[in-house]
Amino acid sequence: MYESNPLVLYETLNQTLRRYISTTLPISRRYPRLQDAFQKLLNEQELVKGPFVEALPDFKKGHNPGALLRCNGGFLHDTLGQLPENILNRRLHDHQEKAISLACKKGRNILVATGTGSGKTETFLYPIANRLLDDPNPEQPGVRCLIIYPMNSLANDQLYYRIAPLFGKYLGSAHITFGRFTSQIRAKTHRREEETRLKQNEKLMCDAL
Repeated sequence: MYESNPLVLYETLNQTLRRYISTTLPISRRYPRLQDAFQKLLNEQELVKGPFVEALPDFKKGHNPGALLRCNGGFLHDTLGQLPENILNRRLHDHQEKAISLACKKGRNILVATGTGSGKTETFLYPIANRLLDDPNPEQPGVRCLIIYPMNSLANDQLYYRIAPLFGKYLGSAHITFGRFTSQIRAKTHRREEETRLKQNEKLMCDAL
């Protein structure tokens, strides 16, 4: 998040809402002109009023992910060092570090209850990545992890903007496979079709996470 810059936060919220709306109203690729018209209309809309600024204290900070790598005396798999520097050097919230430490270092089950935008995704994605990277038999077929979301729109948003960049790009050398199963996936959909859809995603293909 960009709490210190309300103008950047305003634009980020607008982009997030546009992305959310586009996932809840999917248009088949068989109608490209309709897709373009819909996206153009959506981009013209001002979805967020403001910005209205409210001063709130930041969360207590812990270490950055880079400091938690095993090569630095930590507990995270060194392959996570392939994450971009802006992520490796960004200090975690204290509750994030405690949750990740309990899951990765002590193998504990965790329940994280905190506000919107407070970094809950990292508290389960980093332990999942760490566990998968430690898999002693990575070539053995089978499902290693299930992430269950309450809505298709949330599942799609997390897939395209968090899961796919993490496993498909930054940790791509580990060859961790991932997929999704929602009501929006048509029967007998081919793997190549889903791969093409992912590669059309600008957020996945650009350098930022």
